[in-house]
Amino acid sequence: MLEGTKIKKQHSRKRRAHKSSTLSRREYAALGLNTLPTKQMKYEEALPLHHLWKGYVREHLELREGDEVPQVHDARYDEFSRKLVKLDLHGAKMKVLQSKCSTLENLAGICVMDTKNVLKLLGKDHRLRTIPKSECVFGMKVGNMEFTIFGQHLNIRPAERSVKKIKNFVKPFM
Repeated sequence: MLEGTKIKKQHSRKRRAHKSSTLSRREYAALGLNTLPTKQMKYEEALPLHHLWKGYVREHLELREGDEVPQVHDARYDEFSRKLVKLDLHGAKMKVLQSKCSTLENLAGICVMDTKNVLKLLGKDHRLRTIPKSECVFGMKVGNMEFTIFGQHLNIRPAERSVKKIKNFVKPFM
């Protein structure tokens, strides 16, 4: 009787998987949905995305005009740094501050794609650049505050990063 129950469970899983209209990651990639057009994108076209992102950040970090970054010894610092690392970076203006590859240093642009291992930044010269997260240290500005984010701490899918429990990774710089 146990074997019959096991077989029924397996069949019901297969039916659910077959009926599902969502794509697996492999199917998604095979259709080319993970790619961006490298030549057709313009920096000016990404600016509205950046303006949306600024509003999202203010709301997510609960920032008001004139707010300052909590200092390390401040009680709000831990919560603030966790929220900062969990941010969705699509639309953020970012700059590579340090990298193992010196050609990547000082590259800046608007993040148009954030995957597990790379950020795709669209620069003012309308070039889409792929930046590996693990080898870089990024700078990001929110209002009058500037942040340094270590790419190795972003090496997780954005959807998973937003719900995962995060340790203290963020260090503000002045």
